[in-house]
Amino acid sequence: MTKAGVAMDGAAWCYCPPGPYESLVTHDSLDPLLFGFTYLSHGGTPVIRELTAFMHDDTGIGMVRELFSMMEKYENLYFDFYPVRFIALLYSRQTAIYYGKDDPEKRYNLHFMGAFKALTHSHQQFNFIFDEELTGEELKKYKVLFLANVACLSDEQVEAIKSFVLDGGGLIATQQTSLYDEEGYKREDFALKEVFGVSYEKNGKVESYGEMVPYLEVAIDHPVVKDFPLGKRIPLSVPGWTPEPAAYVDVKPMKGSMVVANLFLGSIPIFGEVREPSLQTGIKLPGVVINLYGKGRSVYLASEVERHYLRSGLNSCLNLLSNAVEWASGNSKPLEISAPRCVVTNLTCRGSRMALHVINYTGNMYETSAYKADYISTIRKLKAKVKVPPEKKIKEVSLLVRKERIPFEISEGHMSFEIPEIHIYETVLINLE
Repeated sequence: MTKAGVAMDGAAWCYCPPGPYESLVTHDSLDPLLFGFTYLSHGGTPVIRELTAFMHDDTGIGMVRELFSMMEKYENLYFDFYPVRFIALLYSRQTAIYYGKDDPEKRYNLHFMGAFKALTHSHQQFNFIFDEELTGEELKKYKVLFLANVACLSDEQVEAIKSFVLDGGGLIATQQTSLYDEEGYKREDFALKEVFGVSYEKNGKVESYGEMVPYLEVAIDHPVVKDFPLGKRIPLSVPGWTPEPAAYVDVKPMKGSMVVANLFLGSIPIFGEVREPSLQTGIKLPGVVINLYGKGRSVYLASEVERHYLRSGLNSCLNLLSNAVEWASGNSKPLEISAPRCVVTNLTCRGSRMALHVINYTGNMYETSAYKADYISTIRKLKAKVKVPPEKKIKEVSLLVRKERIPFEISEGHMSFEIPEIHIYETVLINLE
């Protein structure tokens, strides 16, 4: 919600513990700092709603004071800097309404949320854009466009995407993307079929675990499936008594495109049946197809990989999507960092200064509406690499919280450095000249 508010050029007010779910007590926990610095690093404004609680319980004042003191002291750093543009993740309201219809959550929103989670966990630099921003002028600001099951696109939006990729942009798209117009009327084929390198055949769905089990099966050696051995199968469903159906699209590759992974539908016996699984004799369909279109690159995924990552958290799904971003961008990522998934990053800039915000978003996250992070494990020696803007030189690199300079190295237009340690939050300040 913070990223969405900032993307709308609005004031993103972000509730910070305690509140709004508690009104009687405050807590001497790490939550105000953990949530507060996450909001600040993404341009949001932390808000403490339940001020009346402090009239009767002041144990949380220290943490709240630390948060707001930092916000006041470094106001320009948090509110005057802007995210470095690299990936544009589209939230399509027209898809949610006209394709989502009576169930926008399952038909579209969960795909968007899965893409958001995957990009966050793989430390990708991304911003939100919305339907009205899907124009040639806006897309020029980005290197990669991510369309997570964005079914509904107008002819004008389709042309803007085509021009974007033709001029060197990268595109990642999944499932039904561009199969419907902006009002939800189905087309005979993908409007972006030339960009995807595939044409539409039909929709498919695995209804039950006893019927079929869907996988992605690595077909060739390619950067999009790097680190996966040939034949590796990535599951796309969660078995159980009442598993959720796994949807996919049956597509036909066009001349010039390449299938790097198949959608493998393997049969498996229903519980109680006396027969061997026949995973070796399943159905194979195109699953991940890459294509070159003009100067740009496209990765089309026929299955709901991003949504499956939301519900399963499989590293294989995360790595596949991360590889797709890297290849589609032409290996031009502005930020790389060797950090666990719990680390949240955001690279911002203004004029001759850049700031890499790093948040250790972990702790005891109990399954309740009120989190109580009473312990956060310090992470040490985080190696990072930041792309240096053209015709710029690095003057100084320092840490905001630790208040010290750190050494760095320059190689092939990138600056490499190591963050000695991060407890809750750290910002790497990069001064250019």
